[in-house]
Amino acid sequence: MVDKIFYLILILTILNPIPQAPASNFRDLPSDYWAFEVIENLSQLGIVKGYPEGTFRPEARLTRAEFAKIYALSFHLSLPESPRSSFVDLPPDHWAIPFIEACVQEGVIKGYPEGYFLPENQVTLEEVLAVLLRHLYPRYEVIPDVEAFPTLDTDRWSYPYIQMALALGILPRDDPDFLEWGEFIPDSPCSRAQACFLVFRTRFFGNSLSLGNPVEYRLTYTVHLFNEGTSPSGGVDLTLATVPDVLPFQHVQEMNFFPQPNEFETDDNGNRFAIFHLEGILPGKEKEVKMEVLVEVFPFSYYPDSETGSLKYHTSGTDFIRFTSPESFEESDSPEVQKKARELDQGEGFFETSLAIYNFVGKHLTYSGYNPQSSGALEALLSGEGDCTEFADLFVALERASGIPSRFVEGFVYSDWSGKREDITHDWAEVRLPGGIWLQVDPTFGRFGENFFFASEGKHILLTRGRNLEQLGGFHYYFYHYDTGGGLASIDSYEEIEIIPQEVGDLTGGWGEIKLYGNEVNFKKVVN
Repeated sequence: MVDKIFYLILILTILNPIPQAPASNFRDLPSDYWAFEVIENLSQLGIVKGYPEGTFRPEARLTRAEFAKIYALSFHLSLPESPRSSFVDLPPDHWAIPFIEACVQEGVIKGYPEGYFLPENQVTLEEVLAVLLRHLYPRYEVIPDVEAFPTLDTDRWSYPYIQMALALGILPRDDPDFLEWGEFIPDSPCSRAQACFLVFRTRFFGNSLSLGNPVEYRLTYTVHLFNEGTSPSGGVDLTLATVPDVLPFQHVQEMNFFPQPNEFETDDNGNRFAIFHLEGILPGKEKEVKMEVLVEVFPFSYYPDSETGSLKYHTSGTDFIRFTSPESFEESDSPEVQKKARELDQGEGFFETSLAIYNFVGKHLTYSGYNPQSSGALEALLSGEGDCTEFADLFVALERASGIPSRFVEGFVYSDWSGKREDITHDWAEVRLPGGIWLQVDPTFGRFGENFFFASEGKHILLTRGRNLEQLGGFHYYFYHYDTGGGLASIDSYEEIEIIPQEVGDLTGGWGEIKLYGNEVNFKKVVN
């Protein structure tokens, strides 16, 4: 009996390998350290190194000379063969002169007045951001116009760099791991871990991502609640998902509610919900709750360079485990889903396997038209049909079965040819790249080719992330419950959705061509 159990475990392990925690290159870098994944990947690329005794010292402060070396290696700057220092305080034999001079020639590093560089001074967070954003500025002249930290003086020399770093999603606004003191202090010394995090994200935006000009929409979303019963209802509690910032792809400029919510709640996906405590509704009467949002959406395209495509996941990280695990409607542990995932596996790297899954889902599933009932990934795989929910579920399940963190997302897609609810509400997916960056992909539109694989023409407005959201009772967009008032009240609901483009920008109306900083992306008319 023991032998049979052993062989059964062996077989299951072969079919569904248990992710193993990667061994760190550094003995002082535990696998649960917040920047483990980015440090290990930058080490693998030869951009950062540890100390002779095998440590990395992630909390140690970085000098200006050390950061110049990291920057030069990160962006493959050509090092001058016989450099002469531009600064009076750098002796001719200083080890960092080639790296510092390469950065000077690149135009990203400047010294202090009177020709000083101060190589052994600790580099500050704002100095790091200034260097990194000088690198990115020519590529991203149009970005979300976000406010920086409220405690930051707008006249401060580094304010434009900090604002741009927030807008692009390079600098986290409220990450307690990154923000050591719970707030952003621009002139605080930058740790080695913080520098790795910022460099890693800047490399992503500098090497692999293109943003187009934004499209601005005014979204009006109204929930009508009406009492079909014969007696007044008691109080009605309504939870409504709100439109978030998804920087740099989506920025909320203005959001208003009628009536005002009683409170807000945020879940562990970062979704934000407005909660309304409404008075009872009389028989034959209705109440409405309205959300008006002015939001800009940026077309984008992503294609990894050879280094980005070879990055590794931290397989014992919290995000990796959570977003590669099965859940309701996304049965990544089913034998059928796992078998198909193995057939689609393209070997090392997430990009080619994700593309193979995207193409499979688009070709395998027939769009069945809107179906209010969810059937899930397994049923979609077996039946070969579904609506956008099943396209997203199957894509996420296959990604997770392949060891690629992914999640279900929901929202709206602008349609200039249909005002029907089923053509406006929409489900798609996000894939987590190594380093914690999430990118959107629309499996339903995969029926028309690869144009929507890690790319968007700026018509998708993301509302929520994650499947089976507790705050919505497992439903979509909104959820309500009420006191029946003695059992004779019956509250039903319907939605009104209006999306109006405010500025045409790159919007092609479903046909046409968009140029994303030199990358031509052709978009075809699509019907969900």
